[in-house]
Amino acid sequence: MAGVKRPFEAVLDHDRELARCLSPPCLGGDLSRSVSPSPGAFFSPHEAKSRKQDGTVTSLLSPFMPTTRDFSPDASMLLVGIRGAGKTTLAVMASTAMNRKVIDLEIAFLRTTGFSSTEYKAKYGILECHQTQAQVLRTMLNRHRQGYVLVCSWMHGSAQKALRDFSTTNPVIHILREGAAIEKLLQVSEKSKVWNLLRVSNTVFRSSTTFEFLNISEEASPSSNKRPPPPHLALKHVERHFLKFLSSIYPAGSFPYSEPVLPLSAVPLEKRRFTYAVSLPLSEVLQDHFDMEKHVIGADAVQITVDTLNKSPFTDQAQLSQLPDSLTAAVGRVRRTRCFPLSFTSFYPI
Repeated sequence: MAGVKRPFEAVLDHDRELARCLSPPCLGGDLSRSVSPSPGAFFSPHEAKSRKQDGTVTSLLSPFMPTTRDFSPDASMLLVGIRGAGKTTLAVMASTAMNRKVIDLEIAFLRTTGFSSTEYKAKYGILECHQTQAQVLRTMLNRHRQGYVLVCSWMHGSAQKALRDFSTTNPVIHILREGAAIEKLLQVSEKSKVWNLLRVSNTVFRSSTTFEFLNISEEASPSSNKRPPPPHLALKHVERHFLKFLSSIYPAGSFPYSEPVLPLSAVPLEKRRFTYAVSLPLSEVLQDHFDMEKHVIGADAVQITVDTLNKSPFTDQAQLSQLPDSLTAAVGRVRRTRCFPLSFTSFYPI
């Protein structure tokens, strides 16, 4: 019955049956690595661990990443992503809330070599530049494993290896932004270049990061009568969203944050007497005019139903290639409203 809360156990049997029907043997293949954003985009470490033990949800993971992370409260974080994603702004927000220093790897490279990356590449060549960047990156990561917020934009293979190694002990967060916002910021005349850059960078960074955060731009939608908030309020919204995100990564009490990450967060979902989950179609969540607040009032958890695969995913690779970005965008929109436990359900067409 709609609107009635039920014990969590009451829905487990149905979910287990659904999971069996949608398991890889039934589908004829394993799509987990091809459709997944970073595991942190789905659940907090506690949530992912509880679901793994329960067996009702199969986490979709990067091939390099284990299921969960247990970070120390003072573990340094590393924000990665392309230029214009908003890494530095988010780093300042995190450093203020957690009383940490910010280290930009580009500035560290300049201080170490006496050249910017662009100047160094022009003088010594791209191969030598990448090798020096990797050396600087490893040195800075080893020296600053605790108490810092680091920022990096390097995508080449040597840098990605360093990121994967660092992610075994520290949060490595991929910062994304909508293509339209990147276009506007970088003032690129050819839109195809921006979208190709986003496609390549997302693929590269997803192989070496443990979490994803979508830095949503607050702009007026053509289909909505709402005006965008003033810049200072927009930044406060971003800060609130990002600090909630960090609160789900670090242990409780890692930094002072007045608003709880999740009502009843101390009580696991499966332990609560009554729960209410709302199911939202992915196609609707991605609409600019979708009123998220209206749809999640009273909910304890959100299930997003992937309804965007119109053809068999085994034959339409174009749809699968777009799915990780769509899932990340959906997570960002939901988390922006409330920090709910999230699950995804996909009914593959036959």
